[in-house]
Amino acid sequence: DVESPDENRVRLLGALWSALGSANAQLAALWASDDVREAVLAAAGAEEEIEEIKAKAIGALWAFSGDSDNQRARVWESEAARAALLAGADGSQRVDIRVNAMEAIANLAFS
Repeated sequence: DVESPDENRVRLLGALWSALGSANAQLAALWASDDVREAVLAAAGAEEEIEEIKAKAIGALWAFSGDSDNQRARVWESEAARAALLAGADGSQRVDIRVNAMEAIANLAFS
């Protein structure tokens, strides 16, 4: 049973989201990686049509927002992250996408 590239993206983004929630996660180092950051932002962006991918990517942005002012500032400074979160919070989005976006925005408000 071969999985599609989209199924693999869902699994990978879900695994990243989970890993980012670990106490040992190096959020700043991972966010500083152009490859990681750009992949998450692309999957969270308005152009992503697969809702499950978008939900996991916005969940990863929530996790990337972390629990320190410095990390929250890093995420909020990204225009693409702000745009993805604000678009994700729109009422036209699926519930899990909206919830993840609102949780991320709420966490970023603590900065």
